[in-house]
Amino acid sequence: MLVQSVEGRSRSSTFVLAYMIHKDRMQLRECLQVLRQYVPEAEPNEGFMSQLAQYDLELLQKNE
Repeated sequence: MLVQSVEGRSRSSTFVLAYMIHKDRMQLRECLQVLRQYVPEAEPNEGFMSQLAQYDLELLQKNE
């Protein structure tokens, strides 16, 4: 997958993290660690992180 962005810090990082949570069934914390290996400046804003955490929790509860 290719995601192109001018800075790649917040919106595009959020999109990639949501994709990883959904597709790879990884937890948010792990996704962020992997993403930062490739994009060290990745830093989704607080609102996006809150939404990602909620999405992560919903998928975790759904899979139980």
